[in-house]
Amino acid sequence: MRGGDGPRGPIAPARPHPEGARPGRGAALPSSPAGEPPGPPGGELRSLARSGALTIAGVAAFGLLGFLFNVIAARGLGARGAGLVFEAVAITTIIATMSRLGGDVGLLQQLPRLRALGRSSEVPRTILVALVPSVVAGGLAAGAIWVLSPQIAALVFHFRTGGTGEPYARYIRWQAPFIPLAAATVVMLAGARGLASTKPYVLIDNIATPLLRVVATLGVTLAGLGALAVSLTWGAPLALGAVAAAAVLARILGRQRAERARSLRCRAWQVTVSEFWSFSGPRSLAGAAAVLVSWLDIILVGALKGPGPAGVYNAVSRYVMVGLFAFSAIRVAMGPQLSRLLAQGRREEAQLVFQSATYWLVSVSWPFYLALALFAPTMLRIFGRQFSRAGATALVVLALAELYDMGTGNVTLVLLMGGKSSWNLFNACLALAANVSLNVVLIPRLGITGAAIAWAASILIENTAAIIQVRFLLRLSPFGRGYPAATLAGAVLVVAGVAARLGLGQSFPALAAWVAAGGALYLATLWRFRRQLHFGPLGQALLSRVRPQPIQPLGP
Repeated sequence: MRGGDGPRGPIAPARPHPEGARPGRGAALPSSPAGEPPGPPGGELRSLARSGALTIAGVAAFGLLGFLFNVIAARGLGARGAGLVFEAVAITTIIATMSRLGGDVGLLQQLPRLRALGRSSEVPRTILVALVPSVVAGGLAAGAIWVLSPQIAALVFHFRTGGTGEPYARYIRWQAPFIPLAAATVVMLAGARGLASTKPYVLIDNIATPLLRVVATLGVTLAGLGALAVSLTWGAPLALGAVAAAAVLARILGRQRAERARSLRCRAWQVTVSEFWSFSGPRSLAGAAAVLVSWLDIILVGALKGPGPAGVYNAVSRYVMVGLFAFSAIRVAMGPQLSRLLAQGRREEAQLVFQSATYWLVSVSWPFYLALALFAPTMLRIFGRQFSRAGATALVVLALAELYDMGTGNVTLVLLMGGKSSWNLFNACLALAANVSLNVVLIPRLGITGAAIAWAASILIENTAAIIQVRFLLRLSPFGRGYPAATLAGAVLVVAGVAARLGLGQSFPALAAWVAAGGALYLATLWRFRRQLHFGPLGQALLSRVRPQPIQPLGP
């Protein structure tokens, strides 16, 4: 759901694909042009590592600040109050993501490709083609949510008791105005990322917005203003984020005016619209399916079991989301780069980037998910004993599923950047069908553990399907010579964790001992196999202040 290293010379420029032979529109990706070497992968790895180094701190901050928001809400409101807040947040998130219509991923795929093919003049209109429908869809959705909030609340909060929903409609109604702002912000920041600038995305979406939420929520809970005020603190920072994103995107477009003047003439508007939405249309449905998998279970738990269990399950699921910071950071850095390499037919370099990114992702993320799986009750005590008792089993299930999720790398991103959004749509719909059906069957019987099993099953289904497609149809794979080394390092952590549990039980001292002793063994193992894991370019990027260079147009 969510890539060997060697000293070679500078990357030779690749010929752009002629019009009418565009990869990503259903045809197989071509190999490197005949007679031209594919170019050394070292430069691409360094570019990936620099971008990843730029974003990893911001994405880590996003995960930690989001987690802190959840902790403050849970401890200040209790399980039931937190459940009311996060059921409303789930509804807003689902609708806002669907309102983007896939325009954000479309820009990530199209803008680097247009620049690589010397068509920078089409960049502004492509951004408009993505942004306007997203804002319109978000506004229409917000109006519908405002009007229908009592009926939605009756379904979500009073499914078992048959209430009218009016007392709880305000939780949903006052979130509605933030829907178009959330959709527009993500699309505009995707435009900035597609134009080779990840810093605005990091600063606005990953740091400023969640930081404002934490500060406002802390003040609201200390003042005792209740769950509705906490709900508003989640949405209000989106307004400032939208203004900042618009200003940043306008500035980037202004800086690239000369590049657009040198590029090829614009094709007709209908060509731009058709090309963009032929990719983004299927992606919009896939994005809707993905966000439903991530958030629908909270709504279903609340509808079938009540706000209290929904609050506990939200704490469990958001704990799992904290570990996705490395996944998100590498995804942000890797997306435009993969789109460019695949558009230019540089398959070997794309394979190397994919595999190296997978090694780095596994190395960073597996320790966290192993901690969740081995010490689930201890890790949940930060929310309160009620959460620790009720959510431990669900946390173990989801942690194990995320080990597989991280282990397959950004395989879905490879599909998208290869232009295979229809394959991604099929996978996402398959996962959604499994998720919803299993939730309906398992939640009444197993509660939040049933919801966790349903989510885990959807992860296994979607990632397995994507791995098969990428391997046999795109001829790319996340599994290379460095993968056994990353797996061995993880096994070292498991052995150390089991020993700590047997010796000190389920406790903070056992967790601390595992982090100290197991962490030292883990780092030693990674260092031993650092060449196979391609840590050289990553380490150089982390120690360097060099900024990523913008993509230069290749001309006609």
